Parts: sequence; C-alpha cells; structure tokens
Amino acid sequence: MKNVKSDFYIKNETNRCSENIIQEINNEKNYLKEYIDNNISIIIGKNISRELFREKYDTWCEKNGYLIDNSSNRFFSRRMSKLGIKNTSHNGKRVYKNIDFK
Repeated sequence: MKNVKSDFYIKNETNRCSENIIQEINNEKNYLKEYIDNNISIIIGKNISRELFREKYDTWCEKNGYLIDNSSNRFFSRRMSKLGIKNTSHNGKRVYKNIDFK
C-alpha cells in the first residue's frame, strides 16, 4: 500500500524547492538590474565586451554577497536583452551594444 502521507510530503517539499529556486532566479535578475542601474550608462556608439561585463558583474556579485551567475552566455544575454541591452558582434568580439561603465 502506498504511503499517501509521504507522497504528499515529497510533493510539497518539491514544490517548495521549486518555488525557492524560482524566487532565487527572480532575485538574481533583480541583482542584474541593480548592477546595471548603478554601474552602467547608455552611451550610443560605446560597447562593452561580454567577457568584461560578466567579469565585473561577477566581482560585484561576490563583493555584495550575491550568488555568482553561472548561466550560459546565451541565457545571460537573453536576460540582458529583456533589460534593454542588446548583444552583437563588433570587430570579431561579442559585445553589449551602446553601454559603458560609469
């Protein structure tokens, strides 16, 4: 006979873990927006290499006690795009377009 109580507990714990992961992802996205708001200026014609941006962002996260983002460049660039920062190729390098560090 199946233990209904343990199945219920496992399902609730799984849901709780999923909710925590989603919340953590949402919070991290807010960290990205916070970083951009405080450290990046929109300047037409300026570009920042993806590599340099990620390096500085990861350093900022670590300094502020946030989890370092280990997502792929593609996923990270999609999140940047949702915040209005486009990813493109410039002189053979992948860059975020029309931004610079403050």
